[in-house]
Amino acid sequence: MRILRLLHGGAPRVAVRDDSGAVRLAPIGSTIADLLSRNDFRESVAESGELVQRDLSDSHLAPIDPTAIVVNIGSNYHDHALPAQDAPRPELTWFIKSPRTWVAHGDEIRVPEQFPHRVDYEGELGVVFGTAAHRVTREDAWGHIAAVTLLNDVSARDAWPELAAATTPGEERAAWNRMMLGKQLPTFGPIGPELVTIDEVSDPDSLVLRTLLNGDVVQQAAVAQMKIGVADLVARLSEFFAFQPGDVISTGTPGGVGQASGRYLRAGDEVTIEIEGIGALTNPVVGP
Repeated sequence: MRILRLLHGGAPRVAVRDDSGAVRLAPIGSTIADLLSRNDFRESVAESGELVQRDLSDSHLAPIDPTAIVVNIGSNYHDHALPAQDAPRPELTWFIKSPRTWVAHGDEIRVPEQFPHRVDYEGELGVVFGTAAHRVTREDAWGHIAAVTLLNDVSARDAWPELAAATTPGEERAAWNRMMLGKQLPTFGPIGPELVTIDEVSDPDSLVLRTLLNGDVVQQAAVAQMKIGVADLVARLSEFFAFQPGDVISTGTPGGVGQASGRYLRAGDEVTIEIEGIGALTNPVVGP
């Protein structure tokens, strides 16, 4: 089953899409968390919710509750890591993006006026919690995941030359902090288009993530190539975070991003993140 948010009657609503493609609305006031955490409620909506009989292409909203958090993982594929980040037992690199970055499938990614030259794409798999999770073991981790989705961790990499040239820990920290600020700009967090419940994913390790820029494949990697897998991410992060239903871990991006090729996002581009069976998250790029 697929879970989505959309505009209906001028207001945000959550809904489910069944195997036939029919979209049914949950009651007013329902949340993504409600649908993820209660299987009986989700099934009830699928059976008897109000049927939406129209094209949804202009009404998508990012499929995430406004109160949710997204924890993004950095340097989680060997071909995307700096040498110092590619140790045999990799350290966990993470950050949180502002909710002001979140946009839906079809929404524009805006190249910012102040940082127009190194705007980069990062296709990622997101895992979405369906139950509260704090101090979770690796063995129990997948039991707390209710759905998966796609994300694009768009980044303004103007600090990248400083990071690559850093020769002291202080210089590296300053450049890294500025790099993280380059991920907080409006529209830099596409997510969706929908959440796919985990029962539809028979083997998460068999998933293959691809990013296409204007139709060209620029990233492609099996999820199994992650340095820190989903179960370990949940266990290590939940030592500190008290995750709630609807929260997301965005699991990192493979190699092939623009900083390596020099092919950054420009006005008129279109970028798509896709995994077969989960969907395709497509966003046009507009200039400052």
